[in-house]
Amino acid sequence: MYSFLCFYKVIEQVSNDLASNNYCLNDEIIRDLGEKPYNQKTKVYYLLKVIENEWSADEMIPLADIRNKLAHGSDVEVSYESLNLCQKLAFWAAESFLEITVAEK
Repeated sequence: MYSFLCFYKVIEQVSNDLASNNYCLNDEIIRDLGEKPYNQKTKVYYLLKVIENEWSADEMIPLADIRNKLAHGSDVEVSYESLNLCQKLAFWAAESFLEITVAEK
């Protein structure tokens, strides 16, 4: 589903931008991640870890599995609930990124 992948791309890009600037990459987070967030699951986990939120990683990380299946051509049905979660996470990530960017200037 193209809409899901578009929303997920926002999540991925915000995670990449923050990680490339070492945003909040302290020893604890690096230890939890094992390395900088380059795979899809660690990208979602990283965002949830470094930006204050009330979501459960167990609820959001499965979005990475859906993304991987779609990106690699698997025939997967994206539920409305998954699409809605991905949209909410993408909007939250984008808004948070803007707040972080403005605060740093």
